[in-house]
Amino acid sequence: MSGMFGVFIGGVLALLGSWLGPWLSESRKEAAKRRRRRIQKYEELVSAIFEFDSWVDMLRRNQAWDENLPTACASPFAKVLAIADVYFPECAEQVRALSQAAEKYRHWMVKTHVALGAGGAHPQLTSPEFVDAVKPYNAARDRLLDDLRRNAESLR
Repeated sequence: MSGMFGVFIGGVLALLGSWLGPWLSESRKEAAKRRRRRIQKYEELVSAIFEFDSWVDMLRRNQAWDENLPTACASPFAKVLAIADVYFPECAEQVRALSQAAEKYRHWMVKTHVALGAGGAHPQLTSPEFVDAVKPYNAARDRLLDDLRRNAESLR
């Protein structure tokens, strides 16, 4: 009887090993694949944030400084939002804060553009109005990038 018990245990272990080994291997491969994908999306998100920042800067230069530089018509923020929503939902609050700050900054740009059209002077980079408009935007952008950097440490 003890011999049968040993054969039975050996059979169970063989079956478990033939099932468990490939399953563990596949699980590890999938986890590594998800990790690589998240790293790739992290890089794309940071790039999209800087692309958006550049777009905002060009918009400011065109509207508030009347420079007439070529800019893309559509905001690259949709790309930031899409990547963050799918791959980094933990940063949703910071993305929303950046969106709100950018809207307030753009509102200042439009007001400044209208004032220029009415004969107003170009704002200075040190003027209180400009500083009050740009400071919340820069702070929101920097907070988002800082949070992403902290999250990136867990991707390593």
